[in-house]
Amino acid sequence: MDTHEIKRPFAPGGVVSGRYELISQIGRGGVSSVFLAADRYLNGLKVALKLLSPERASSEQLFERFKNEVLLVRKLTHPNIVALYDFLPCEFGYHAISMEYVDGHDLFSEIDAASSRTLSPQQVLPILLQLFAALDYAHRCGVVHRDIKPENILLSRDGRVKLSDFGSAILLDDEQRLTPTGQVLGTPYYIAPEQLRQRIKDPRVDIYSMGILTFEMLTGRVPFCNEAIISIVAQHITQPIPQFAGAGTNIPVWFQDFVETCTEKEPADRFQSADEAAEAIWAQMQVMDIAVELTAVPGFLMRRAGRKRKWFPFSQR
Repeated sequence: MDTHEIKRPFAPGGVVSGRYELISQIGRGGVSSVFLAADRYLNGLKVALKLLSPERASSEQLFERFKNEVLLVRKLTHPNIVALYDFLPCEFGYHAISMEYVDGHDLFSEIDAASSRTLSPQQVLPILLQLFAALDYAHRCGVVHRDIKPENILLSRDGRVKLSDFGSAILLDDEQRLTPTGQVLGTPYYIAPEQLRQRIKDPRVDIYSMGILTFEMLTGRVPFCNEAIISIVAQHITQPIPQFAGAGTNIPVWFQDFVETCTEKEPADRFQSADEAAEAIWAQMQVMDIAVELTAVPGFLMRRAGRKRKWFPFSQR
């Protein structure tokens, strides 16, 4: 069988496993390709199909990450987390994950498409609220994401924010899933200092990454950047967050305080949980009179209305 025949099922119009008809390619990552597909078994339901090639699958490390995503996300059912449906082998040694199709785009594209490559505070706060709701749920289920970045956050056309790609995630109570010595998972621009020391199983690494993400949404850049990865790592460990809010900007000083709290070098000095950070965001949305549909408000915030907050509101300088 020639190369053209081998590749035919994995191009638009092809059918994978006799079930998924590929419509178009909607993404490509370092280890997989993602297609929009129609599930013939479910009356043409549109799904996202992530394909791992045989060459990639032959790497034990990459295959374990692919399978890890399946094992962990199947534990999670939340409106702000992309749902996963199935994991299956398919033609020519490929493997596939079928998952919820989000009609929209990722946060990286949203930032890139903005006229000034930045989002307004009014845009950023509802995104943060939904992401922290997703992380609060995942952490309570014992799952730490460990790779928060714009490419892994999807924005649907109806305003829903979805956290995706749990390939680097870890279970807090699974001793067999510690990161091997010498291997660091995560993206250098967003990685927590303690994550660089490896073998760290702490939900507060996600809170650190969320602080970096907040900085990027508001400024259009990451706070620590260099061509050399070792330099980026050193900045995460030793350098404070640059001043980006307050006088001379259109960004309230609250955001400076918020990002600095998320990204404290010592985990004990950060928000201690995702719901604590969400409460801070909710309080600021009320201060700024930002309207949000009640369906987008995490339930724990509604239940805790009126509870004295430990961290916020910060002074409105």
